Amino acid sequence: MARVAGIQFKDNARGLHTHVIIDLKKHGETLKPFLEKLGAVEEEDEFEKKWAKGGYTVEESRKKMHEFISSLSWKK
Repeated sequence: MARVAGIQFKDNARGLHTHVIIDLKKHGETLKPFLEKLGAVEEEDEFEKKWAKGGYTVEESRKKMHEFISSLSWKK
């Protein structure tokens, strides 16, 4: 089998391939659809999408923090 940079096979005691280690920095984008189909990774949630587009403003962050704190059930 040809060697590919960023991919390692692990063998069991009998010499059979049982695991593979894949460098996601090198091959992540290629594997992403496969991993999503398996349910191993999820699509980015709304926070991650918004963060990637420049993040929240201070006011948006403050509003979200207040909404979260208000949603907590405080014991009296």
